[in-house]
Amino acid sequence: MNNYLRKIAFELKNKEEEIRNRTKSGKCIACGLDCDKFCNSHAIPHYMLKNLSKDGQVFILSPSNAQIDFDLVKERVGINEAYTFRSICRTCDDRLFAAYEKNTTKLKDLNHLIASEKQVVLNQIFLKCALRDLYMYQANPEIIKETLPLIREQQPDRIINPFFALKTAKQDIKDFEKLVQSALNPLADDEERYKILYYKKEHKKYPIAAQGIIAPRTDEDNTVINNAYDYSVDLKYLAICVFPLGEESITLIYCIKKDYDAFKTFKERVYKMKDVERNKYILALFLAHSEQVVLNESAHKMIKNNAYGRQLVASNLPNDEESIGDARLFYSKAPDISRYKELPKLI
Repeated sequence: MNNYLRKIAFELKNKEEEIRNRTKSGKCIACGLDCDKFCNSHAIPHYMLKNLSKDGQVFILSPSNAQIDFDLVKERVGINEAYTFRSICRTCDDRLFAAYEKNTTKLKDLNHLIASEKQVVLNQIFLKCALRDLYMYQANPEIIKETLPLIREQQPDRIINPFFALKTAKQDIKDFEKLVQSALNPLADDEERYKILYYKKEHKKYPIAAQGIIAPRTDEDNTVINNAYDYSVDLKYLAICVFPLGEESITLIYCIKKDYDAFKTFKERVYKMKDVERNKYILALFLAHSEQVVLNESAHKMIKNNAYGRQLVASNLPNDEESIGDARLFYSKAPDISRYKELPKLI
């Protein structure tokens, strides 16, 4: 049975990758120029992954593995396999992220940068997150069409309505296209596009790196932040970054300025928490909403051996209940992060 499950997972993964390559535009998303060979861009900067690696290998967390408590998907991967995307040219990759990928001093001294420099760094991180998400979601309509027969064959008890699955997949693409285009727009000299909600630099080595934008449905008290069923309202995003920078590490959380009021309570709660409690809460929030986490071997084992950690990771899988109904965010549900204190201490 285990070999059979691995075979199905392998077939689905290969099918998805084939569709993603086939449906990809021949133009760089950023500059619009024809591109014969796209850059293998890392969602999390390469130099941060090197800080976690051993013999060029790092560890990721698979929601599929976490759900069934069995390793269908390889979680030990080479640095060049860890959350990469291919949608921009080499020139744009070098240009668009230089402020924070080629100068760690700006990340370490973020609070001391002049306002315009700080906004550039935040915008570049946000753009990279949005580009990677768009790359992953862009082929989903075709992936749904072409893999549903295989899923139904292997899992006949699953109920998936293709109409709603396709509708939500197309909405996800629109959401991320809007985020990408907004971040590609040049910043005005005095523009404040983003607001920092939390920033901390510590003189220690984190065993984990994370970078992503998430749209949490509720806060810890179940107050609604994003209504997944209201397509007329833009989602409100948090950018969460956990960066190992050698002997120092930083945690950074921020949002788009227009969404600041929605996250004021979140900001107040985070700052009132004790350090260990706060770090576990941030980790739970990220694990529950994003797969873009890379770990060293020790931290990987700690999450894998933690039942609540596995539950949070598994919550990134499609929610079949929502694929029956007309819900936005097909690939997310409202996970319970109230038990965050059960997580191991990683940051």
